[in-house]
Amino acid sequence: MTKGMTTGGKSVWGYALIFVVCLASFSWAEEADQSVGLLEQGNRLIEEKKFEEAIGCFDRILEADPENVEALLARTDANIDLERWDAAIKDCSRILRIDRQNVKALLTRAAANINLKRWNFVIQDCDRILKIEPEKVQALLIRTEANVNLKKWEPIIRDCNRVLEIDSRNGTSYRRRGLAKLEMNDPKLLNEVITDLQKAVEFEPQKVLSNNSDFVSYHRSHSDPLFTSRRRKCQNRQKRKSTKSSTGRNITK
Repeated sequence: MTKGMTTGGKSVWGYALIFVVCLASFSWAEEADQSVGLLEQGNRLIEEKKFEEAIGCFDRILEADPENVEALLARTDANIDLERWDAAIKDCSRILRIDRQNVKALLTRAAANINLKRWNFVIQDCDRILKIEPEKVQALLIRTEANVNLKKWEPIIRDCNRVLEIDSRNGTSYRRRGLAKLEMNDPKLLNEVITDLQKAVEFEPQKVLSNNSDFVSYHRSHSDPLFTSRRRKCQNRQKRKSTKSSTGRNITK
């Protein structure tokens, strides 16, 4: 009977096993190709701002492969565009259970929590990112935004200093650092405040002067005559110094 079950030295069971393995491999490859196609289709739909249809593509991928990180990340992008912050946070948390060091998921979750005003969660995620990538400017800036709302001025200044060591033309950091120093109500910092805000205008004039900027919002919500008078005094003092120095040069000539 055993002899009858062999063909050319191989058992029928051996051939059956090979057939099953080949069938499974073909099925897996077909599913992988389908996932890639759906992912590409979903990303195209996001570019076309058809976010609901895009989410449908990513849902189909995740039904077959619940741990597909690319599909989860893409779905968070669509949910962020739809301002579905909780849905985005849920997917980011799923990704981080699969890959604890996924920086994009941490950044996206922090950004979503900014919109939900969960400042401490934002800071926690930024702290994790900066342990993985200490020079991640996005994480430093998001953390400063959370600290602005928590009125933690010294951490803002530290993070802005770090950003400016990496990117000396970062107008957002100059602006936030200047406003943080202003909030500390230290007259000794006044010249630094003016310098920072001048740099902010130099590097990002549109952001600083737009109606939505934190600089404009500050001046709308703070009628600060003390700051204005200090700034004028400093400017007048500087003018007097420059006048004296120019007069001195004329005399020597």
